Amino acid sequence: MLEAKNQLQFDETETVETIICQNCGEICDKYNATYFDKNWLCEECYNEQTFICSCCNKTYWVKNSYDDGNIILCENCYFNKYTTCCKCGHFVKKENTKNKVYCKNCSTKNKIEYIHDYSYKPKPIFYGKGIFYGIELEVEGEREENETARKLLEIANKKAEHLYCKMDSSLKYGFELVTYPMTLQYHMKEMPWKEILQKCLDMGYLSCYTHTCGLHIHVSRKELGKTLEEQDKVIARILFFLEKHWDKIVKFSRRTEKQINKWAARYGCKKNLKEMLKYAVNSNKRYVCLNLQNEETIEFRIFRGTLEYQSFMATIQLVDSICSVAIFMSDKIFECMTWNGFLKNIDFCFKVELFHYLKQIELLKTI
Repeated sequence: MLEAKNQLQFDETETVETIICQNCGEICDKYNATYFDKNWLCEECYNEQTFICSCCNKTYWVKNSYDDGNIILCENCYFNKYTTCCKCGHFVKKENTKNKVYCKNCSTKNKIEYIHDYSYKPKPIFYGKGIFYGIELEVEGEREENETARKLLEIANKKAEHLYCKMDSSLKYGFELVTYPMTLQYHMKEMPWKEILQKCLDMGYLSCYTHTCGLHIHVSRKELGKTLEEQDKVIARILFFLEKHWDKIVKFSRRTEKQINKWAARYGCKKNLKEMLKYAVNSNKRYVCLNLQNEETIEFRIFRGTLEYQSFMATIQLVDSICSVAIFMSDKIFECMTWNGFLKNIDFCFKVELFHYLKQIELLKTI
């Protein structure tokens, strides 16, 4: 009886106030309920029927929410501060959008990569008729590489697919511009090299004033002779020419001796044409002045990169001049040919850039 009395006294002094949830109609303890937007809600209904906006951190009815599965927004924040990705529907802050609206994830997936991996090698497209030259020009700069490549490709490939871009592990920042095989005439008349080189400069890129950038010129083997034997003879003459006139070639190259030894080393053999070729082939080296490791081309590697049009075009013209005399001269005449004798065989009316560049670096005197 005493126990019952005590319980009664407790109930009278600790009266629990209750409310009726205006969403589900259940009676619940007022202390476990929430008053929201002039409505009393039980704990369960409050958690289910309201949300906190991910942007302004205020509470709203779920029925008025905008939810993309990642964030949930109130009506005001969604319309004033957000929009939706046009691909996946996720919300994107308006301050981060321009024309087409993509979220960060879709933007990465839809981004066109303009710079290929180093191993990329498309099917060659040949431009012109004659000896074909493929150019690899390495450039360096800290500006966004993919966007730079896109702008350069817009210039180069406006009329035809002339150029593509590749990564190069030898470069700290930057990439290399690679052309399809073209004749010298095509490089000079059809390829917009002036615009390309100027665009590189405008975007803060360098080539000559770096420690690593090179200008590599690939020459198609097929145009050096009808048979493998004829091609080998021409290659031997080219090798002999580089060795015999090494001091002139080094001066022309714009490289230091240290750079040459690292990227385009000298073979160091000039006994005769046959010995020269045999020695070069057996050396099985790639980082030499004339790389013979490619099946379809030989590669002049000795030249330093440049974004100056005169020195750039003069380099291609010099390689063309060396290849031309190597094709048409006999071994005997070629072995005896002096540097001035070589220059006398160049059509400087056509190769104007070569003429002026040779004068500039004092390799062309009175012929």
